[in-house]
Amino acid sequence: RRDLRASVRAAIVAADGGRLLGRAFDERPVAQRGSTPFLHALTARDGPLLRVVAAGKAAPGMAAVASERLGSRVRAGLVVSHVQAPVPPIYEAMVGGHPYPTAASERAGHRALQMAESTAPDETLLVLLSGGASALMAVPAEGVTLEDKRATTERLLRAGADIHGLNTVRKHLSALKGGWLAASSGGRCLTYAI
Repeated sequence: RRDLRASVRAAIVAADGGRLLGRAFDERPVAQRGSTPFLHALTARDGPLLRVVAAGKAAPGMAAVASERLGSRVRAGLVVSHVQAPVPPIYEAMVGGHPYPTAASERAGHRALQMAESTAPDETLLVLLSGGASALMAVPAEGVTLEDKRATTERLLRAGADIHGLNTVRKHLSALKGGWLAASSGGRCLTYAI
């Protein structure tokens, strides 16, 4: 029983969003071999100015690591989570609904779009996503209401849809998901997703 508890604790620590993001930042040489040398510039001392949007259950921890690693280059930040949690001082914190999007989720989604739109051409929008982000930040597509999105999510969940099926449908009902947040950015966009 003691070994089982220790194994579970170790697994939880290993899956911590902040820890995973820190590891991704540390693995920049891997990215340099591929098509994204920008990752190296992101974590270099003199990298680009950043606006950060972190959404999901691990958002507070991911935002803390981004703030710690990227420091004064972070110009503004938004953390959208399912609970109120401490966030770095430069970040605005919002609580959205989960597993169903709420009016608070819609406000958070609009705020994320505003942050993307305010990203200057010489800045980067850094998006940090973890589980729950789809419900926590929700902006319905034109002609779709938040209630439409909620009802669709509820029906899919009752039908046994997995997260991939849910997200496949929800991105078509969204003005935020499926790349729309990145498309709203005035500068470059880089996303880390758990």
